[in-house]
Amino acid sequence: MTTNNTLQVYTSEFTAEILLSLDISPFSAETLSTLSIESLAMIREQEAYIHAHPPVEFLVECR
Repeated sequence: MTTNNTLQVYTSEFTAEILLSLDISPFSAETLSTLSIESLAMIREQEAYIHAHPPVEFLVECR
């Protein structure tokens, strides 16, 4: 039996790749076309909010 002793390190930093991925909708055009008018309106409202309030990288200074 082989074990992998690699330590994975996680940070709370946002990379450019992560920030760009936040703009990608989880819904395909096909999925959106099957939704009710109410559901589609809710998704569009959430998308508008997200675009109006983009994520901001906060800088925290430790002393």
